[in-house]
Amino acid sequence: MVIASLGTAYPRLRCQFERQLLIERTMAGLQVARADGRTGGRRRAMTTPHIVTYLSASRLVTIAQIEGRVRAAGSEFMLACDMRFAARESAIFSQPEAATAVSPGTGGIQHLTRLMGRARALEVMLSAADYDAELAERYGWINRALPSNALNDFVRSLAHRIAKFPSAGLVAVKDRVNAITLAPMADFRRDSDLFGEGAQIAEAQSRFQAALKRGFQTRDAEMDLAGLLASWPTID
Repeated sequence: MVIASLGTAYPRLRCQFERQLLIERTMAGLQVARADGRTGGRRRAMTTPHIVTYLSASRLVTIAQIEGRVRAAGSEFMLACDMRFAARESAIFSQPEAATAVSPGTGGIQHLTRLMGRARALEVMLSAADYDAELAERYGWINRALPSNALNDFVRSLAHRIAKFPSAGLVAVKDRVNAITLAPMADFRRDSDLFGEGAQIAEAQSRFQAALKRGFQTRDAEMDLAGLLASWPTID
């Protein structure tokens, strides 16, 4: 089964079928939702540690097809998928929480450090910069960057190929890979708690409010979020 939207996918995740795949797609020019710090970290725009960890640990084979911008919790949801393929011309990645005085709270720290190694993970998270698909591929953020006109056919072909194989083999392989690479749930919960605690401090709330005044979460600002963050005054 191929499911195109997370909104319809999550209620079905608990209904495990013998052969099941999830493709989550972002469109060019669009932003996958981020966590909202204005409520002290209590609201999540799209994902929670429970959802993304369940996605990684489930029997479901998940493939993210990325054609737009994925930042913060949007990036973290994509990282929870088993595989990630992006459009070379339009996909953008960022993990910018540090710019608002908080740390990633939905698995970004756990996944990026394991995928990239310590130095590159620190570069990505501390710079709060945008990374294009080619650099994301080089760093290990995604499996491959492909031409946009070839991406959809590639992902669907891969999904249908995997779906032909016995589910027992797919589950066994994923279980063993998870045992080696997936962080314990306690670590995801700790990161979520730290995000929530950090979002309540005065400095973080001040940064959130300043961002909103500069157009944060509007289309124009999201198209150049890295530039908006870089334009903020330095805080000692």
